[in-house]
Amino acid sequence: RLHVAGVPVDWSAYFSAARPRRVDLPTYAFQTQRYWLESTGAAVDAAGLGLEDTGHPLLGAAVTVAGSEETLFTSRLSLHTHPWLAHHAVQDTPVLSAGSLVELLIRAGDELGAAVLDELTLRAPLPLPTTGAVQLQVRAGEPDESGRRALTVHARRETPGAQWALYADGVFRTGGGVPDTTSGEPRNADGTDVALPEELALQADAFGLHPALLDTVLLGHPFSAPMDGVLVPVVWSGVRLHATGATAVRVQLAETGENTVAVHLTDTTGRPVLSVDSVQFEEIGFEAFAAPEAGAAEQDAPVRPARPTARPATVPAESLAQRIDGLDAQARRRTVLELVRTEVAAVLGHADVHTVEPDRAFQELGFDSLTAVDLRNRLGTASGVRLPATLVFDHPTPAELSAYLLSQVEATGVGGSVLDELDRIESAVAEISQDEEARTAVSARLQDLLARLGTTGRGTGAPDEPEGELAERIESASTEDLFALIDSQLGGDPVS
Repeated sequence: RLHVAGVPVDWSAYFSAARPRRVDLPTYAFQTQRYWLESTGAAVDAAGLGLEDTGHPLLGAAVTVAGSEETLFTSRLSLHTHPWLAHHAVQDTPVLSAGSLVELLIRAGDELGAAVLDELTLRAPLPLPTTGAVQLQVRAGEPDESGRRALTVHARRETPGAQWALYADGVFRTGGGVPDTTSGEPRNADGTDVALPEELALQADAFGLHPALLDTVLLGHPFSAPMDGVLVPVVWSGVRLHATGATAVRVQLAETGENTVAVHLTDTTGRPVLSVDSVQFEEIGFEAFAAPEAGAAEQDAPVRPARPTARPATVPAESLAQRIDGLDAQARRRTVLELVRTEVAAVLGHADVHTVEPDRAFQELGFDSLTAVDLRNRLGTASGVRLPATLVFDHPTPAELSAYLLSQVEATGVGGSVLDELDRIESAVAEISQDEEARTAVSARLQDLLARLGTTGRGTGAPDEPEGELAERIESASTEDLFALIDSQLGGDPVS
């Protein structure tokens, strides 16, 4: 205390009893013994874990599945690592926005060499927990001959026992280019300017198109919001990114259908940034956006039923018309029904065609508008017949649909084409349009032919049937009947 207070101290006298002496000290300040925890050398980055880092803020890492051309992308999303995700919320529940999902899928497509997000359907909203994180998986299937890859998006809470649930599915494809954006009526011919907030603009270079910018664009849709829910951009078609890192865009939204718009974004110089052929909005009730409690099981089923992964349609080496040519009526019906059941099973993802009951309604089998169109396309490819988009709804069971398909194939493919003959007749009639006498004679013969098609017998001259029954009889007439009538009524020298 005296020394600290400034009183001089005689240190020699103080240490005389201890016999002090000088000793050598090390020339460096540290000993060779270490007390730090040694590294085990285990890597925690994507490459060290056998994955490929995508370099994208939302997509995470990728790995090619061994023994296939499938690719799996994995990611982890939380409001702690991505605080701007909280800006998209429904009734105070943060939800992964459609713009965020589209952006990360565009980046996944880039990794695969697929320039177009050809189809995307959001199956359910994905709430984000205020604490903790969500694990995300994007699975891209093997490419088919045309370069299309089926994709699925699954997610689960990062809690013990959480189950994976499907939140979106769709298709990648190669190719691209700027689509025709002149169809539809733009809401604003000059476009509307939209820009990122300054704090988010600094992140724009890390994204293809910052999700917050795309979400803001979609808020400009012209449709009325429901009272007990929100309009969500659920179904996307033909998404192409033309330029990256935009902080501001000029927007044109063109109404193309009920609750459907085409999107075209350009920069300030008019160069394309993003184009979407079609975005369909659907009403989702508020209850679908409720976030589950921590540790709770995921929802049992998505808001929209999942589209099964269908086997790709193939073009048959032999046309359906050739397959049934020469068969009796019963064998024809059986062959066409078997084709329909096979394609229905493929669309629904069933391995066994016998699970498709011929007289069970498509709605009961699990069809929706997407699978209905898929079936129409597959049957059109397999039969070579152009079929209406309402095929499944007009003919609601496999048995009824196969009967309709058989009638179309018989009318256009077996033993020649009735429509080709009618085209020839139409051309011949056009050549006599200026000859009043010939036109009158041909008109009378065609009316007589139409009347004979509506009779109960072939050429019996029975009374005309009502118009509805006549149309039905024409539709159900066999090819042989139609050709016989044409030959009998339009035979002889060609009209000139």
